[in-house]
Order: sequence, then C-alpha cells, then structure tokens
Amino acid sequence: MCGGKPIILLVDDKSENLFALEQLLGELEVDTLAALSGNEAITKTLEYEFALALIDVQMPDMDGFETLELLRKNRATKNLPVIFITATYQPDYSKVKGIERGAVDFLTKPIVPELLLGKIRVLLSLYEQQKQLSNTIKERDIALQHLEEYKEHLEELVETRTNELANVNAGLEEEISIRKDTETRLRASEERYRLLTENAIDCIWTMDVRMRFTYVSQAMELVTDFTPEECMGKPLSAFCDWIHFAKVARLALGTLHNPLEYPYLRIETQLRSKNGQSIPIEIAGKALLDSQGKVIGLQGSMKDITERVQSHRALLESENRFRTLFDSSPDMYVSFAPKDGRILLSNRTMMAHLGYAVEELRGREIFEFYADNEQDLFKLLQEEGRLIDKELKLKRKDNTYIDVNLNAEAIYNTNHQLVYYIATCRDISQRIRTEQKLTDQKKKIFEQMKNFSELNKEYQALNKNLINSNLKLKETNIQLEIAKKKAEESDRLKSAFLANMSHEIRTPMNAIIGFSNLLKDNTLTSKKTEHYVELINNSGQYLLKLINDIIDLSKLEARQLKISYCTCRLYEIFRNSYELFLHHEVYKSNEKVDLLLDVDEAQCTWNIVTDQIRFEQVLNNLINNALKFTKEGHVRIGYRVTKDESRSFLEVYVDDTGIGIPDEMKNVIFERFRQVKELDYHEGAGLGLCISKGIVELMGGTIWYESEPGKGSTFFFTIPLKINLYSEPVKTRNTNGQLNLANKTIFIAEDDKNSYEYLEDLLQETQVTIKHAHNGEELMELLEESIPDLILLDMNMPRKNGYDCLKEIKQKQIPVKIIAQTAYAMANDKEKYLNEGCHAYIAKPYERNEMIQKIEEVLQE
Repeated sequence: MCGGKPIILLVDDKSENLFALEQLLGELEVDTLAALSGNEAITKTLEYEFALALIDVQMPDMDGFETLELLRKNRATKNLPVIFITATYQPDYSKVKGIERGAVDFLTKPIVPELLLGKIRVLLSLYEQQKQLSNTIKERDIALQHLEEYKEHLEELVETRTNELANVNAGLEEEISIRKDTETRLRASEERYRLLTENAIDCIWTMDVRMRFTYVSQAMELVTDFTPEECMGKPLSAFCDWIHFAKVARLALGTLHNPLEYPYLRIETQLRSKNGQSIPIEIAGKALLDSQGKVIGLQGSMKDITERVQSHRALLESENRFRTLFDSSPDMYVSFAPKDGRILLSNRTMMAHLGYAVEELRGREIFEFYADNEQDLFKLLQEEGRLIDKELKLKRKDNTYIDVNLNAEAIYNTNHQLVYYIATCRDISQRIRTEQKLTDQKKKIFEQMKNFSELNKEYQALNKNLINSNLKLKETNIQLEIAKKKAEESDRLKSAFLANMSHEIRTPMNAIIGFSNLLKDNTLTSKKTEHYVELINNSGQYLLKLINDIIDLSKLEARQLKISYCTCRLYEIFRNSYELFLHHEVYKSNEKVDLLLDVDEAQCTWNIVTDQIRFEQVLNNLINNALKFTKEGHVRIGYRVTKDESRSFLEVYVDDTGIGIPDEMKNVIFERFRQVKELDYHEGAGLGLCISKGIVELMGGTIWYESEPGKGSTFFFTIPLKINLYSEPVKTRNTNGQLNLANKTIFIAEDDKNSYEYLEDLLQETQVTIKHAHNGEELMELLEESIPDLILLDMNMPRKNGYDCLKEIKQKQIPVKIIAQTAYAMANDKEKYLNEGCHAYIAKPYERNEMIQKIEEVLQE
C-alpha cells in the first residue's frame, strides 16, 4: 500500500485537522494513515507498522492519554514515538502526564510547521536506524543458525569420510603418488594464475551478490590509488557516483538473477580515485558460481580506459595509423554488414590465416567460413549486440580448419543506428591441442581418484562456507556496534535540540504575546507604549532570524543557496558589523568585555567583489558567538591578506578571550544544532557555525578555528580576494519615508485582512488612491475596468494565485507596473517572478521604509 515509505499515524476526531496535517507532511518522503478516534487508531496499528504517531489529546470516547496507554501495552507499538497535539491550553501537569506515559513531545496549536517537520525528520531518522539495526540482528541470528547446521553436517561428513578412508587406505599409495604429482601441477598452475592476476595491467576482481568486493588485484591501486586492502568488503558504490553505479548495477542484477539469459557483463563507466578524480574504466565480468552452480557473486576485470577515451577523437581522425595497427595486429579483425553478414573490411592477419586476398574476402558472407555453417551465431549477435568468448572453427582456402576464439560487437553511429559488426578472432589452435592433451591426462587421473576427489571437494566447500560465515558474523557485530553508537548519539542530539528549539521559539513568542496584551491597557504612558513596541519588535526580529537560519540551512542542504556578487567597500563591511554590536544587547549587557576593530587604514578605500550580505552574515555570526561565550577580556575583529601559488585571499579573524573549545568538540563544532557546552543553556539554535561554513565554502573559501580551553578562541575564514579599482560599491537609495502619490492609483491584491490593513495604513500619508482585490479573480476584474499606476501583488491567493495573474497580465499585454510580495522567500522566486513581468520583488515581513522605497523606485523607472 505504502510503497516502502515510513508511515505516520494521524489521530484526530476532526477530519479538517487530519487534512491539514496530511498537507503539511506532503513535502516529506512518507505515507500517512488517518484515524478519527482512538479505537480506530488501535485497530490500524494491528494492520500496519508505523514510524511515529501524531495524536490529538481532546477526543470523545477515548482521549489521547488513554490511546497512548493502550499502545504501550501492545508489544508491536510499545516503543512507537508519539507526539501529542492539542489546541487547548494545557497546564504543565498535563504535559508531564503525557511525557510520563511515553510521549516524546507535547505541542500546542497553532503549530510552527518548520518545528513540527524538523522533529518528525529527526524521529524518522531514528526509525530508519532502528529498522536497519533490527534487520541486522535478524541476519546475524540466521547466520548463527546456519553456522550451527554447517558445523553438525561437517562433523557427520568428517566421520563418514574417516571410515571410508580407513577402508581404502591400503590401495591408495599409488593413487596418492599420482595425486601428489597432480597437485604439484595444479599448484604450479594456480601460482601462474595468481602471478598473472597480480601482475596483470587490468584489475581482476570478485564481488558478492551485494556488489561488495571480495577480491581485488594489485592493479586496483594503479587505477584508483586505492589499495586492495582499502577496497575489500566495500561496495562498488563507494568508489563511484550514484549515476555511474546505477548503470553498472542495472546490468549486474541481470547477470546475478538470470545468468543464463545475461551471462556476461560489460560496460564503460567512471570511478573516483583516492584524490576524487573521475577515471573512465571498462568493467567486464560474469556470474561467479559455487560448486552447486548457485550464483554467489560476480567476477571479472576492470580496465582503465582513460587513454582510450582521450584518444578516441584522435583515432577517428587518424585513419591511416589505425589501419596500420589494424593490419599489424596478431589477432584477426573483420567487420561485416548487419543485415546479411557480408564482409566489409578485414586485416592482413585475417587474410594470412585463411589464405585469401583482400578482393577474395570483401563482399563474401562471414558464415561461409564457418566449419558447420553456424548461422545461429550471427542470429545471436543480431539479438544481443555482442558475442563474447565464442569458440568455433574457421575454414581456410585450402579446406583445412583453424580453431579461433571469437568476440564480436555491434558498432553504432552518433544517432544510435547500427552501422556494422566488428569481430576479433584469435588463433587458439595450439591452446586447443594443449588443452585436449591436458584433458585426456586429467581424465585418467580423475577416474582413479573420483571418490576421494568428490569427498575432498565437498569438505573444502563446507570449510570455505564456514570461514565466510565467521567473517560475515564478525562484520555484522562491528556494524551493530557502530549502529548502536550512532543511535545513542542521535537520540542525545535530538533531546538537546528539541529542548533548545522549544526555548528559542517560546521565549520571544512569550514576549510578543505578553506585551501585545499589555498594550490593550489605555492607562499606559507613551514612553511605556514605545518601550513595549520596541520589545515586541526585537522579539519578532529574533524569531525572524531563527526562521531565516532554518531556511538558510535547508537551502544549503538542498544546494539552492545562491551567492550574489557585487562591488562593496571592505571597510564599511567591518564598520557596519562593529557598530551593530556596539549597540547590541549581548555586548551592552557585559561591561567587562571590549569590542575592538583592527583594520588597516590604508585599505579602507578598497572596493572588493563579494556577496556583502552573506559576508556580513558570517562575520556577525562569529562576533555574536565570541561575545556570547566571553565573560571578560576582549573580542577583536580584523583581516589580513594571504596568498597561495596562484591567487590572493582575504583572511578574516574574530579573536576572543572566552571559554575556549574543548578538543572533544573539534570534529562537531561546525555541525548543525551543536554548541560548545551542550548540557548548559546558551541562547541560539546551534545553526550559526554550520550555516557560516556552508556560505564560506560556496564563496570559494575555508573556515577553521584555533582554541585553548579557558583562554579563548580565534575563528578564521578566507574568501578569494578580488579588488575592483574601476567601480564604486553599490549604494542603496535612502528615503525619509515621505512620498507624495496624490495623483497615483495602486491596486492591492491581498487575501489576508491583516496584511491589507498594514499596507493601507502604511500608504495613508502618501495620499494615494487604493483599490482592494481579495483574490486573483477580483484583480483581473478590476483591470478590465481601469489600469492603475502600480499593483502590489500577493503571490499566494485563493481562486487564482499571483503567478497565474502574472501570466494572464503578460498574455493580455496590460501596461502596468507590478511589485510581487510573498512570504515564500525561496531561492529562485525573485528570478521567476521578474521573468514573468514583475518590476520588483519584496519578501514578507518588510518594514515601512523598505516598501516606500521599493514603490518609489518602481514608479520612477
């Protein structure tokens, strides 16, 4: 039903609440099942396995607490994570009651979507890890059971074999002598094969059914710089991008699951070397079978085809040189038409082996030279597009025969049209004769040792399986231990993050709601009213920064964060941040800390090319962290210029005399939701350093720190330094907020009543004429009556949204200026709306001066 996705159980007695939750969870890779009561929820847990449950507290018949108690009594749902959701105010003891019954959290409506989705993502991550751990444990138990069965079976075989050997021991002396001689030859043959494998230019490999390397020859290091030891046990996907791995896996699965239909695997793809460089390779292989003929993996070779890829075009342009190589090859080469098999081209080796001249071969059908007119090979080539290692006899001009090994493949042009087939024939007559002699000799030996050899093979196979089972068991135990540690660390981080985010959101919300209620008091003085408004605005700005941090983190993870370069004054960047924190509460609240600006006055006039907003965001994050963790001393900010072999960098530093960073935190300090002292509360969500690292790397730089616990830390980051001597930095126009629009008309398309009233009050002093459209359809009706000077267009409206209105206005060629406004400030929104005809774009929330300046700019264009 659910396609393998995690399932979330939604329990609420109101269908509209269930619908809202389903829509909110739509952006996650999950399925949802809804229940309108506790009884229905319990019934669904008997049919499905759920990753977590969102349960409403207030429900008839059976409330959320009673539902959770029944879930905890069921073995299948004993550990199911449950989040309580209620629209009713709940005192602390009710929340404690829910937590004591096993709920992981207790949320009060209205719910912050990003907060709920963040918690669900953490719980889903834990669910996947627990599921993998459970599967691993089951596999280990099955392996142990098989191991015990193998052991018992082996003991029986050893006892039986011992009795049989005792009965025939007297007559085996001569046979043992022959066997020893045979084993000596076999060892010599195996040693030659081992030396051939280890010294081969191509990498020889074997893999298990999960495409993990079980053997890799020394040539792997020549190709990728990875040693065979570094490859053993690792999947092929660890050494290539997912797209290239998928191409190989698609063919490999056919060979693994149906080796008769897909006996051979051959594909060109790319591997990553140890230093991250992509290396084109050719992989050839076939199914690896055990003694019972069961597929246990793949075996084959891997060839570095970098030179072939690089020289492909040169080879096409060098036909004469190719012809020389073609003719001088010791193997026979021939190309022939795909329809009737008529020979198009053959090399001199082919003519020499068969005794024909060029004119005698060209135009004749290729199967005329088969010993038994084996046209089925040609049909097979037409069906599969290639033939690999086919042995057959070719007829010479003098009617004698030659044994050859045939490899043939279809050749396509750039339009994927079949042009011709090309075949390679290698003379294996001598090898066939040698193999026949060896076969006859082995046959005599094997007939004499048949019974003994069969028992020995079975014993070796069982012993090999026992060794493999032990190795798999050890590997499983190691993976279990790693998974356990990861799960424990994830659980600890989840708890710390949930507690911190709850505090970070509720604290400013408490100030906003509290002081908003106090403003209703008519007896307040104007001074107190201004103070309360300032506190509400500061709390709102803090919440906006928290939301922006979460959005920036999401953009970084989705690779949608864009860097917008412009020319700006270097000194002004540092001066802006310095003056910002001189008036910041985090600095003013501690008189024992000095904020110092250390810049070179000679460089104050430098104009650099960078993203000023993102540059200041990283710098402000580092200054804020330094002030937050410094009780006394100083925080110093500055920069210097560094160089490497090819270019210059601006190296920025923020030095403090704070608490420092312990060594155990050095590997995680730049991870999200991490802080120096995670057990102690510090203001902030723990996202600043993670976001700063992502921004710096997008700008082509690096970020690091040096620290000594108890003495302070210095954070550094670099960006490529590009000085623009011929351009002034971009200056934004200042406005005093006074704008006279007495002769202008503005249409405001806004479905939210509060947002419209804010705009109406904001524009009141401009004396502009305003018309209100509650949705997109009303806006288009107003435009049929008259055309305004400007439209303030909300992009998210019912009936017809702003984007559809833009397309219709553009299609009808209505001459009107438009400012798009939206609360969905995603990475590509601005470009999308400007391309559809907008003259400007502004993201909610915005301040009065910001909107007035945007309107003035658009009307004066």
